[in-house]
Amino acid sequence: MNTEKQKSGTVYIYNVFQCNFYLSKDCKVLETGVHPTTKKTWYKFGYEDTYDAYCEWVSKGKNKYVI
Repeated sequence: MNTEKQKSGTVYIYNVFQCNFYLSKDCKVLETGVHPTTKKTWYKFGYEDTYDAYCEWVSKGKNKYVI
């Protein structure tokens, strides 16, 4: 990650296609769960682990990514 300020923490993803994209970029899922109210499945990643994949997801319009 090439930023002056490096953020630490976690990222929660609810989009299964985005999760699969991150996995294809060798990002590791730290934890999974189900939101208690919405009942949607979430995937927890490390912020630094997903930074480059997120930038690619956004810049190339990968929000339509389907495996």
